[in-house]
Amino acid sequence: RQEWPWDFDDLQSRLGAEGGMIRTWPINVLSRWPIKRWGVTELGFSSRVSVVEELRDAQTEPPLDPGRAMYVELEVGAPLNRSVVVWIIDLPSEPGLHRLRVARQARERISMWLGPDEETFPEPDVLIGDFNIPRGSASMWTLRRRPGYLMADAHDQGGLGPSPSWPASRPLLHIDQCFLAPGLRAARYAIEDGGDTRHRMQVVDIVPD
Repeated sequence: RQEWPWDFDDLQSRLGAEGGMIRTWPINVLSRWPIKRWGVTELGFSSRVSVVEELRDAQTEPPLDPGRAMYVELEVGAPLNRSVVVWIIDLPSEPGLHRLRVARQARERISMWLGPDEETFPEPDVLIGDFNIPRGSASMWTLRRRPGYLMADAHDQGGLGPSPSWPASRPLLHIDQCFLAPGLRAARYAIEDGGDTRHRMQVVDIVPD
């Protein structure tokens, strides 16, 4: 919400006592639904941040940008009344990377992850994030393709027209995307100004299908 400040404690209090919060740079999660479990992993890329000027120092190399993936399992109330697994992906921004190889490595690293109790990433109901891959690219199928189905593009279901998300000041590319598993549908999909951010934010109204 554009009128809310980026104060996570304040935001959490507005969402209510039953909600949850996870803060692990660069992925932050705020939920009005209880968080049952979650996990996060780096994706093993050796690239460096190349598009964020304020993170650079003329005397040093730009910071590493290994990529990250998180899953969050939420106990969602009405109208779904079930657990929903959200995968949040942050892929490297270096322009020279081969995007199909990036997507393949991300999927491989996610499949290899084991949590403290040797749990793996559960299959996603929602796949969302900063993919640094333009919408419509064939390389995205590597992440969207799940056993027996292809996750649906939320923009196809609930969006209208071009929806570029980056850079926030003058968006040109739709690289922030959302995909849904069978049983869910995007009733609305929009890219909106999130205030003091480098990307515009995705707003997705998800309903049972």
